Amino acid sequence: MASVNRGSKNFVMWNLALNEKNGPTTTTGGCQNCRGVVTIKADGTYLRNEEYYLLGHFSKLVRLGAVRIKNSSTNWAQGLTVSTFLNTDGTKVAVIMNRSGAKQKYNIRCGNRKFMYEQYDESVVSFIFK
Repeated sequence: MASVNRGSKNFVMWNLALNEKNGPTTTTGGCQNCRGVVTIKADGTYLRNEEYYLLGHFSKLVRLGAVRIKNSSTNWAQGLTVSTFLNTDGTKVAVIMNRSGAKQKYNIRCGNRKFMYEQYDESVVSFIFK
């Protein structure tokens, strides 16, 4: 989300699946502490990370041709990341990721509509406004 918020028109989740130690990694550059979209555990099971759900939110609600729009988020807890978009059909989408370490309450407003939402730690939520 950070790259999108800084003006990128796309992003790549380079590591789709890594082990519990976020490996394998290379010894000559690259990200040494990145994790995958999913983590493959030693017993063969897997864990879907926030990035897995983030990709799902973006691909389902942010449509082809959408543009990133500025939001007026203020007083957000550290660890909350917000990206907002305007789809070509006029709908507005807000995608919020919580990596704050705790459940967070915040207000969402679009025009005259406003509500409070409580989001769990290590989760991603989306809101669409028509």
